[in-house]
Amino acid sequence: PGIYTLNYNNKIYNFIIKPVITGVLHDKIYNDSITPIISGGNIILNNDIFVSNTEIYKPGNYELTINGANNYSDNLEFTITSNLEGVINNNTYLEPVNISFNGDGYLNNNYIQSPYLVTESGEYILKIKGENNYIETYYFSIHDEVKKAGFIDFVQKVDIIVLVVVLISGGIILKKK
Repeated sequence: PGIYTLNYNNKIYNFIIKPVITGVLHDKIYNDSITPIISGGNIILNNDIFVSNTEIYKPGNYELTINGANNYSDNLEFTITSNLEGVINNNTYLEPVNISFNGDGYLNNNYIQSPYLVTESGEYILKIKGENNYIETYYFSIHDEVKKAGFIDFVQKVDIIVLVVVLISGGIILKKK
């Protein structure tokens, strides 16, 4: 790839040869790994040398630069997410949750590896970190199931109170006789 000038029969022809790029698109967000294939040029991924047809699997923000002859440069920016499964942001669960993700996970600032089972009730913050200052943050909670007091529960409690009152007043009446 590059920027070229051809001088033929006293005429100047300017043209650019672009590389063929497959497997990645500019400004696209991917949930799974990708394998970019670039036909030529010097390829740089986030300021490191990159070899065409190499899988990129870590979540993160990426900048792919292809440099060529005569100051030719082409940039593609894309993101790979953590592909989190098991929890939804700002959700409450009544049972343990099994979470799986790509990247470096931190649950309440403690490092965890995927998959991870969260069993204890409480409030949680899950942060998943990736390449080039990439971070995803999820808030969720697990609560023990709280039995809601219904009409039947209310009637049963009133019945117990009435029974206790009848027994006490019956005992008082029998003592007076």
